[in-house]
Amino acid sequence: MGLPDGLAEIDRGSGRLPVVDDLPGDCRLTLLSPDHERLLELKDHWRDELTKAKVPSGDEDALRRILENTRNLRPLGDVLGEQDRSMEDRFEVPDPAGRDLPAGLDDLLGGGEGEAGADAPFGGDRSVANGSSIAVLLEYPKDKPTVRLLLAGDAWPSVLEASVDRLVPAPDGRLSLTGIKLPHHGSVANISASLLRKLRCKHYLVSTSGAVFRHPHARTIELLVTEHVGPGKPRLHFNYLTETTQAWYEPAGQPTGRFEAFHPKGLSLRL
Repeated sequence: MGLPDGLAEIDRGSGRLPVVDDLPGDCRLTLLSPDHERLLELKDHWRDELTKAKVPSGDEDALRRILENTRNLRPLGDVLGEQDRSMEDRFEVPDPAGRDLPAGLDDLLGGGEGEAGADAPFGGDRSVANGSSIAVLLEYPKDKPTVRLLLAGDAWPSVLEASVDRLVPAPDGRLSLTGIKLPHHGSVANISASLLRKLRCKHYLVSTSGAVFRHPHARTIELLVTEHVGPGKPRLHFNYLTETTQAWYEPAGQPTGRFEAFHPKGLSLRL
């Protein structure tokens, strides 16, 4: 079943989640976010956000130029690899205010009233843009999956929880996963104990250089290690070795029996 009219949204009144199962490679995608309510909210704020960012509505080229000219939004060094030491100044933004971004662009990219700091409440993201983020469950092979990845984008944990409840309706049930890409680069505002208690997982992927908003937050990593349920101890996978991920690379950051951490050593990742 494909998405109706190509629109990526969940109708909470339909009783089922949209599924795309005609993909090459024998994969199946189940849409977990956004729902219709989150898209309506984005629609109401879209023009205001574009005005603040000084981007004409529908001008994709203008938006691309802004992104390309904002140095803190460019990758650090290789796609996967150790930090490019010539770019250490990329970490000169020490707070979550996004001061290096063009005026308004932090909101356009999900800041809302300001990017959540490391001491923010768990699961407290109220960014309109993040609420509209696309999150999917990828399964392979589609008929009898042996690999199940939750690709969470920047989604709100409450939206993900509602979708997981549809997949696993039992009150104490858990969605079994091979891995989850943590929502919003490991921000405390996009994770919650209640979401983690709905999952059974082994691999946790953290996708960020930490250059703009200092992600991942240490409290996020501590929460998932504490709430982890799955085969063996949790395995943390980082796509950059930078000062914001270094703490989980050093031996002192890996207490015996709590977790294993992996940082990039090339362009492959084995789960």
